[in-house]
Amino acid sequence: MSVEAQPSVGPRLAGLAGRLATLPLYPALFALYFVVRLYADNMALFGVGDIVRPAVALAGLAIVTQLAVRHGLRASAHNAAAGTFALFFVLTLAGEFARFLGPSFVGSAGFALVALVVLLIGFAGAKSYRTTSILNLFTAALLVLPLYNIARAQIGESPVSAGVRLAQARLATVPDVPPSIIHVTLDGYSRGDVLTEVYGYDNAPFLRSLEAMGFAVFDAARSPYNQTLPNMAAVFSGEYLDFGRLERETLNADDMRRMLGRHVGDSPVMAFLRRLGYTILATDTGYEFFDFRNVDRLSSPRRGASPFSLFEATLYRRSGLNVLVTRGRDLVLGADDGAATRGSLGWVARHVNELVRHAFSAPFPETARGPYFLYQHILSPHPPFTIDRDGQDWARYANLFYEIIDGSHVIHGSDAIRKAYIAGYSEKLAYTNRALQGRVTELIDATPGPVIVILHGDHGGGAYFEQQDGDATCVRERFSPLLAIYASDPAWHEAIVEKLRRSPNLANIYPAIFDSVFGTELGLAASRSEFMSWSDPFRPQLMADERLAAPCGGR
Repeated sequence: MSVEAQPSVGPRLAGLAGRLATLPLYPALFALYFVVRLYADNMALFGVGDIVRPAVALAGLAIVTQLAVRHGLRASAHNAAAGTFALFFVLTLAGEFARFLGPSFVGSAGFALVALVVLLIGFAGAKSYRTTSILNLFTAALLVLPLYNIARAQIGESPVSAGVRLAQARLATVPDVPPSIIHVTLDGYSRGDVLTEVYGYDNAPFLRSLEAMGFAVFDAARSPYNQTLPNMAAVFSGEYLDFGRLERETLNADDMRRMLGRHVGDSPVMAFLRRLGYTILATDTGYEFFDFRNVDRLSSPRRGASPFSLFEATLYRRSGLNVLVTRGRDLVLGADDGAATRGSLGWVARHVNELVRHAFSAPFPETARGPYFLYQHILSPHPPFTIDRDGQDWARYANLFYEIIDGSHVIHGSDAIRKAYIAGYSEKLAYTNRALQGRVTELIDATPGPVIVILHGDHGGGAYFEQQDGDATCVRERFSPLLAIYASDPAWHEAIVEKLRRSPNLANIYPAIFDSVFGTELGLAASRSEFMSWSDPFRPQLMADERLAAPCGGR
């Protein structure tokens, strides 16, 4: 009796690998790529957990679509996969083509042409099974780089070492009743003279109202950097950043921005005050990179009507599906000047509007007891420009400024878009002023003991801001933020203001306050401002005083 020889393990594994290689997985892999790449390119904006739900949903949808096409059209598994790949290419990456070719072209003729060509290849190609292995390998290779960058960032994550002086600072005196500190950062809020020169906006009445409340307004305030995260890390470290050290401590530019965000959310300033028994409070900003997990209470708005996260909303706005929906709406309603006003704000803008309105009204019962530190970083008057002067949703510029992006990343050198930027910024600024004054008055009145209030922009506006090029940027606009300080104790107020008048840089805010109130000897550094390009922030360009003072010619 003969026994049939069994294949060895090696050939069986090789056979299994061969069958997997010809299994049409590439539509699901491509759907995953769209999600993973958006996160990998914006790790400073979103949390890694944000990718799970959309990744599972899109990959699952690709598989279901593939099965439906095969069953409905009686197509082979390979032709169904090719058709599904064509569909998902259009519904995802067509949004990228729209950025360069224009949404109208991609949304109509170009969209139809791409879909038709790839669909014909998919359904008419009787031997499309021959391309399955190639496309599987291609889409898997696409996934490798963003997944590698995500994994490397997560594994290599470590806090940056800024703020050493503040961590080691000694207190010479502790007041019997330490002051509560209210710190409100208004993203992109420019100084009064710049608003007049660049935006044609007279902010003098609002600034005078602050002075009437007892605020000192600094008409020569400067930002240390041109980007939010390094600015706020410098503010909450009480010192300028060492970019050589940051380059050694982080993996790349995006990793540096994420780490600086962690540094803000649990900063040396907060640690200093926590040692003195302060309650640490904050409101949700919408920026995932501000990690407030260690604050005593984080106030967030209730989830609105939209069940989608900010990452999912951004994913949709960047997709070809959004291009198709927008183009279809234009065809139905007519692509006239009123189309933008009639259009929907979209999930991103609605979410940001909700966060902004909440920040200006969030209740904090902790203000009635013990010293507290409240930090609010409010996305106003920064884009998106989708809220009007009365605080209502506003769609006039919703098709242009619907995301948390600024400067040349959205203006792209267009004078027409720049004009719209100035108009949208001015509208949102009018709301900001009214809401801010009410907010500050309410918080001061609710605080029984002494109180210090810090109001400032992290940087100026972005109408003439080139993300990559300091020489092409109107640096007077970008490095000139609002800065106003209030202290209920006259001696503290006088000491803080006197110090900051000598060097009114945002990096000096807490050295001035802590030296005046707690007798630390941090000292104030000479004011300086450095331009960081978006892609290579580790080699900042020092801005000369002449450039910072020079008006933006012809603007």
